[in-house]
Amino acid sequence: MSEHLPKLSLIKGVGISVSSVVIPSVSRSQGITPPEKTNNSPLLANPADKINKSIEKNYPSELLEEGAPASAPTAKPTSTNAISNPNTTAIGSSNYTFVLSTPATIAIIVIVGGIALFPVVHLLLNSKKIIEFSRNSFLTKLFDRIQKPKVLESDEFLHQRNFEQLTSIAKKAESLHAEKFGNNEFTTLIKIESCIHRSIDEYAGLNDSVAMLEVAIGAQNSFLTIDGSESRHCSSNQQELYKLVNTLLTQDLDAGEFRQQVDRKLAEVLPLLKTEEGKIALQAYATEIGKISKHPLGLKLLLLFKRYQFDDFSTLRSVTNTINQLGNEDLLNLDALLLLVMVKYDVFEKLGPIIGVSDEHNRPETYAKMLQYMGLKAQHGASYGKFNEFLVLIKKWGIHYKTVVNVREKYDAKEYRLPKNFNATTPAIELYQKYKDNLPLITTTIPKQSTATKVDFNNQVWDTEQKEVLVGIK
Repeated sequence: MSEHLPKLSLIKGVGISVSSVVIPSVSRSQGITPPEKTNNSPLLANPADKINKSIEKNYPSELLEEGAPASAPTAKPTSTNAISNPNTTAIGSSNYTFVLSTPATIAIIVIVGGIALFPVVHLLLNSKKIIEFSRNSFLTKLFDRIQKPKVLESDEFLHQRNFEQLTSIAKKAESLHAEKFGNNEFTTLIKIESCIHRSIDEYAGLNDSVAMLEVAIGAQNSFLTIDGSESRHCSSNQQELYKLVNTLLTQDLDAGEFRQQVDRKLAEVLPLLKTEEGKIALQAYATEIGKISKHPLGLKLLLLFKRYQFDDFSTLRSVTNTINQLGNEDLLNLDALLLLVMVKYDVFEKLGPIIGVSDEHNRPETYAKMLQYMGLKAQHGASYGKFNEFLVLIKKWGIHYKTVVNVREKYDAKEYRLPKNFNATTPAIELYQKYKDNLPLITTTIPKQSTATKVDFNNQVWDTEQKEVLVGIK
């Protein structure tokens, strides 16, 4: 065959023939059809010419050119209106394409997603049943018999509930303590007050004495007026009122009944006085008696002053001046306060029996401690309300803590399977241990500033109601 073909045509013919054998599907896929017989075409006499003609007819001329690379035919992309339509979605591969409307696609996704999520939702809805079943299953019961017994559910519930409560209270108490009660002076004040109210150590018996001294200082102007009237205005009619007051003081009457009897006697005696000065003096006397009677300790203190014949009430001003100096002193330095007392000890020594200081404690050190306590209260009085609030929190904390401790004590870790929080550290336990002795200082009643009657003693405002009622906490 080769002797009838040109050399170049022979090489091309062989190459094309091989490619047609190797990739016949490519030719067919491109729409190239084999040569057809036509009645108009003359038969080729030579077989080689027939082959060459067939090659030239069925393959493009560029494939037969020398040095031209053979490249696979590419298919032109086809575009349809369905794919470009925004209301349709094309789904397919390189060989097949499906066109669906967008709502239909969304519906299919929702349906398929719902079917896939149904087992999960069903499992969540039945989780309680599964847990209950697992608790009552044979294997669980068998496992429980082998292991140590569990804590009773009721005890676990009580422990969890009270532990959560005390944790919440602990956060509030710790925050309040850090904000208000970190001061050394306030800490000292609370320590002294606890000792005074519990009557322990060197502060034994000072509770009433401090209260009496505070009243004496606050009422010093009233005492001076009473003393001046009794010593300078001594007519027989005036003497009748003075004697009635002295008698009533010994009868321990109610303050209201005391004032009523004094007012009746004043109305009886006043018209009998001849001078206007005597009338004014007697009215002033009755007024100051009424002021003193409004304080729970006022009448008692007046009786003690009379009983101990303390007729020089002006010496109270000396004590007041000493107390006014406390603002400039280091209240934590007890030795410095002791020097203040020793300078005017003759006054304190006379006041001691009147305000209830025993002979054993009638010493400079006792009055120095009293001054220290009074000075600290004056400087940190604004924090008292917050401290009472703090103690209330500590008391509530202690109630829940007691329940937690009682539940924990019922179960030994060697004999029972304990929940994790049975071994949890109790928050704010340090605060409770530090301030539990101060719980008796909690006030059960706090007078309202808007309703309490006030008495002005020596330009100082004193509540006529008792300032605080102390209750014992076991």
